[in-house]
Amino acid sequence: MKIGKADLVWSYLAQILRFGSNLFILPIVLRTLVPEELAIWYLFASISSLVMLIDFGFSSTIIRNVTYVFAGATQLQKEGIVEDSADMNGEVNESFLSRVIFSIKFIYTILSFVGLFLLATLGTFYLYTVIKSETLLFQHNVWIAWSIFVIATVTVIYYLYLTTLLTGRGYIKHAQKAQIVYNGAFIIIAYLGLLFGYGLIAIASALFISCIIERIFLVHYFYDSWIKKIIKNNKATFDQKKEIVTVIWFNAKKMGFVSIGSFFINKMGQFFVTSFFSLKIAAQYGLTLQIVSFVSSASLIYFNTVYPKMIYNFYKGKLDVVKKEWSLSLVLILLFFTLSTTVTLFLGEYVFEAINSKTRMLSSALIAVIMLVSFFEIQHSIAANIMTFSNKIPFLYPSILSGFSILIITYLTLSFIDANVWYMVLIQFLVQLSYNNWKWPYEASKILKTTYVEIIKDGFTNLFLLIKSIKWKY
Repeated sequence: MKIGKADLVWSYLAQILRFGSNLFILPIVLRTLVPEELAIWYLFASISSLVMLIDFGFSSTIIRNVTYVFAGATQLQKEGIVEDSADMNGEVNESFLSRVIFSIKFIYTILSFVGLFLLATLGTFYLYTVIKSETLLFQHNVWIAWSIFVIATVTVIYYLYLTTLLTGRGYIKHAQKAQIVYNGAFIIIAYLGLLFGYGLIAIASALFISCIIERIFLVHYFYDSWIKKIIKNNKATFDQKKEIVTVIWFNAKKMGFVSIGSFFINKMGQFFVTSFFSLKIAAQYGLTLQIVSFVSSASLIYFNTVYPKMIYNFYKGKLDVVKKEWSLSLVLILLFFTLSTTVTLFLGEYVFEAINSKTRMLSSALIAVIMLVSFFEIQHSIAANIMTFSNKIPFLYPSILSGFSILIITYLTLSFIDANVWYMVLIQFLVQLSYNNWKWPYEASKILKTTYVEIIKDGFTNLFLLIKSIKWKY
């Protein structure tokens, strides 16, 4: 599997647009939406994030297993790797690949229907409970925007099957090109809609239309002549699909529960602030998390790009390559967080003042702590991902326990002690620091026969060598 500089460049461009899309339209959003409208949009996003949990770990599990298939595996198993089933020359078993493709498409068809049901029932009910007590002049627009948003979210869920297949195949550049088209369309449509005064409806419509445009590109990139020939000549029976789905489900359900724990850890804050604070504070919190989310996601671009390559090399027993990519990923994350936090603290308020924003971020001290919490979350998450390369999920119960602990402690604290954003942030920080933040980097280091300190040192060395290898032109 070859993932080169072109894949990396396209990944950076795609991720900048993906998480920068909201930042690019943020100035006009902050000028045209009142804080209550902005809070409602962040609530839309939070409900969508909750519903996206129905993916239940399928994406990461599927990417890993698809990579195995393209590495030559002729069968999949529930746990561990069947090394003797692989063609070590890298020849793909076309019949088996076809069955895998049909099975993955079947999985996401089911998931999209489940997502539609949850959004139309529970999501709608929760949104109603939030806005019924508010005196909002734009309630009619909220429901129109919500209807469009539901359709867009279901569309995203269904076409995840193509994204996972492209990534598992190592077609990073192609997947990122589709992502660029999606975000470019979103920015243009949302900006024009907001400019003409359509508010929430404009953003929801932009999301839906850009999903349809992305779908066209995803289909074009994945279903090339070779894949079309394979699926035409090798159909999959229901029993064959059931067998593959059963294997994938074994670890997917574990990753799904991990995702639930992760949601309670990282995403429940928006629900808490909406329930315990005013919509104005909820908007400030959501805006701050949007900035932090952009920093987190941008810092992960390198790791996400080389992720399939790391799985492939782990499968082939090339641990040195895996260690090199991990070390470089970690140092890039550290440096990016340091730079981004500094810029946000010193320039953030001036920027929002310059664009006449109706909503501001939280205090500088809170921003700094939230950035620190996010960094620790990311560094232990990529270590946990490395541990899944052997097709085992050892962090299931700690993740669930941590998530529920944060959920319960936060609820009790806000209900009976004081409704303070500081408590929400510090509870997450302390619970995660007590175990997950250090445990999984330590365990991943053992698997790769190194230490975490060595990984950091190697990361700086590899970064220096990378910079030195660049042919600078004067």
